[in-house]
Amino acid sequence: MRVDDLEAVSARLGLEIFDYTIPHGDGTLRGWRAVSGPAYLPFFIDYPNNGDRLGRWQAMYERVGHTCAPTCFTELTIGGSETEMAEWLGPNDLPLRFNHGSRGLCGARFATAGGEVALS
Repeated sequence: MRVDDLEAVSARLGLEIFDYTIPHGDGTLRGWRAVSGPAYLPFFIDYPNNGDRLGRWQAMYERVGHTCAPTCFTELTIGGSETEMAEWLGPNDLPLRFNHGSRGLCGARFATAGGEVALS
């Protein structure tokens, strides 16, 4: 999950931030910082001082003629405890659906200009 305040997530969960950023000559950092826990739970990530990251992605899509870039998740199917996931994630507006299978991500749907794409 990309978050705006990774320090707050780190403090809330009592977990260390791992920094995978590399400084570049233009003053930006390339890479990310993350907070993670058990493998079946999502990790939290941010991209500090990373320049116009979204603009670079859009330019790459345009260069290769990609016409249906993903825009947002429409559903994430999660296995395991809904209570545990809610406590781990904190307040969010993710389109979560839970099943009682093994813990972790079971499937995802996301919107594109060409329609919805489902991964399972």
